[in-house]
Amino acid sequence: MCQNWFLGHYLQERTSNQAVFLLEKDMIHTYVPYLLLPYGKSIKVIEPISLKKRLIEVLSELIKYHQV
Repeated sequence: MCQNWFLGHYLQERTSNQAVFLLEKDMIHTYVPYLLLPYGKSIKVIEPISLKKRLIEVLSELIKYHQV
């Protein structure tokens, strides 16, 4: 994830089990949820809470789409 073509530019801090990215709020809610989807359960968003909520919204929309 730290080497992602987009997210890599915003990496602020990295340890063996955690990475901190600094992005603008608009980018966090518009692009980041879709960039995180392929990682599935191999990552966990800790904060911001608004990103966690947006990720849930995106996943809910995807579920609804595929249920039709």
